[in-house]
Amino acid sequence: MKKAFNSYRGTLTPAQIVEGTNAACANAKRLLHDAKLMFESDRYPTAVALSILSIEESGKVPILRLLSLANTQESAISKWKEYRSHTSNNVLWSFPSFAAKGARTLEEFKPLFDEHSEDPVSSTKSNK
Repeated sequence: MKKAFNSYRGTLTPAQIVEGTNAACANAKRLLHDAKLMFESDRYPTAVALSILSIEESGKVPILRLLSLANTQESAISKWKEYRSHTSNNVLWSFPSFAAKGARTLEEFKPLFDEHSEDPVSSTKSNK
C-alpha cells in the first residue's frame, strides 16, 4: 500500500515567495538550456519534453505571486492546488499565441488567468 504524501498547504513568508520564485526561474532556465542541447543533438522528443517542463516551471511564478496574497487557509489551499497542477502551470504556453493575435496590454492577456475564460487552458481552472 502506498503511503500518502502530505503536501504543504499553508501560507508563505515574502522571503519564501522570493526563494520559490528564484528556484522556479533557475529550474526553467536550466531545463530550457537542456532542451536546446537535446534539440541540437536531434533528440526532438526529449527536447519537447524538457521545453514543456521549462514552461511549467515558469508557470509557477505567477501562481507564487498569487499565493503571496493568500490571507485565508482556504485561499492558500486553492493556490497550492494550482501550483501543483500541470494545467495551471502551462498557462504561459498560450502567451505567444495571444501576442501573435495582437495582445499587447495586461487587459488583453487577462483571459489567460481568468478561470471563467473560454480559453481552453485557463478555463480548466474552474473544473477544480
